[in-house]
Amino acid sequence: MTRWSGRAPAALLCLGALALLARPSPWMPGARLPALDRIGLALLLVLLGHGLAGRRRLALQFTLALIVLAVVPPVHRRELVVPVVAGLLLLPGRFPVRPDPQRLRAATVVAGATLTVVLGRTLWETGRHRAYAALPFPTGTPDRSTRVYVVVVLASVLVALAIALAAAPAPPPAGEAERAQVRRLVQHPASGSLAPFATRADRTYVFSPRGDAALGYRVRFGVALAGGDPVGADPAAAIAAFALLCEERGWRPAVLGNDAAATGELWRAAGVRRAVGIGDEAVLDVPSFSAAGRAMRNVRQAARRADNAGVRVEIGPLDPLLVPALDGVLRNWLRGRSERGFAMNLDALLTPRDGVLVAIARDAAGEPVAFARFATAAAGRIFTLDVAPRRRDAPNGVVERMILTMVDYARAHGAAEVTLNFAGMRRVYAGVSLGARALQVPLHALDRWIELRSLWLFTDKFHPRWRPRQLRMRSWWELIPVAFVALTSEFGARPPVGVSAAPSAEAAPVSS
Repeated sequence: MTRWSGRAPAALLCLGALALLARPSPWMPGARLPALDRIGLALLLVLLGHGLAGRRRLALQFTLALIVLAVVPPVHRRELVVPVVAGLLLLPGRFPVRPDPQRLRAATVVAGATLTVVLGRTLWETGRHRAYAALPFPTGTPDRSTRVYVVVVLASVLVALAIALAAAPAPPPAGEAERAQVRRLVQHPASGSLAPFATRADRTYVFSPRGDAALGYRVRFGVALAGGDPVGADPAAAIAAFALLCEERGWRPAVLGNDAAATGELWRAAGVRRAVGIGDEAVLDVPSFSAAGRAMRNVRQAARRADNAGVRVEIGPLDPLLVPALDGVLRNWLRGRSERGFAMNLDALLTPRDGVLVAIARDAAGEPVAFARFATAAAGRIFTLDVAPRRRDAPNGVVERMILTMVDYARAHGAAEVTLNFAGMRRVYAGVSLGARALQVPLHALDRWIELRSLWLFTDKFHPRWRPRQLRMRSWWELIPVAFVALTSEFGARPPVGVSAAPSAEAAPVSS
């Protein structure tokens, strides 16, 4: 079902609006209206055109009604109504977005208030024998109060129509039952390294028809942003269900963190065709990874400095008794900032949860000075680094030591890969061309939230295998709204960090 079914008439309406605002021909409907009324009619055409481009059924119905009013005289040629009504009955299949009940109720309130004002003014003016001035488009020479009244009525009508044509509101986050189902799907062998992040508390889910795959998403400003690829056995069915849901609700579908090699073709088949590379995920292949050799000397030296300072690392589930001590490390690391993330981070950093291991680095006195949280996926074959907070006074090399210890732990437990940080815009920073260097300048604007260059330099020391990640959308016309929602979702602030005392299994540390 092509989107051009709505774009062609939308373009015609927008051209008509421009003609009304420029030099309307005498034969054009509405050309003899006063300038203010023509502006209102032009805005109405643009609004309907936007609705048609989004294939909203209500916009189609309003447009056909407007055509009837424009071309059918009140006495003769009424036979033109027949093909218009026939088109109304035949075309809805190409305009699948039905009005959202919640939006319709709000639009009805605005329209009802406007109608009340119109009737009240009509009755009042009728009592003063000036009923003609109470019409929305008076025929006589209007005074100032009448023109203000007309502006208010026009604005109210446009607002009511805009509300009715708006995309469906964002659904609430999923409940615990759905989240538990997603946690089980995360451990399916087909799930990828970003799968654990689908269990965040701010996600809503769409499931495949058989319930064997799910996709987590969030709706903001009419964009349904999926966080990473689907989890579970049938990603194609989950993507198709997501695309269908977006089509019915009038949302723009997009995905942040897509693995093009794994699911790029599936997203293209669902109509989400355009992709922008946003960076690369660092992957350590556990069976072949080694810290030996000249290339890894910097990593070995950093880890050795931590060892010489008395740092020891233990790995296991998060022990609730350690949460207060780790909370001090986290707050010292955040320096007053809030937790951030969406597609490539978990939330509730200090909440014990299933499928999550924590590497805790202790100094010579036994006090925690850093920790790294790793989420498991694909039945324990993937360990994905979430965050690695450290105190500002922690010994140098403590993060390197935690990563090397985690690789040893993963190897001992039969894991296939340990994924490290996501290096945003890695190819720009790794490039040596003049264009790459020029692009590095505006990227410094993101350093307030995340230091892209330093993060890439740190991760690159491990000589990982790079897994490209993309931001996908339906067309380039949607790049600005989709990029805005993606950036504000990934880097926008969340509620302040809190200490949780949720129950958890007793930790079983494995020391380095």
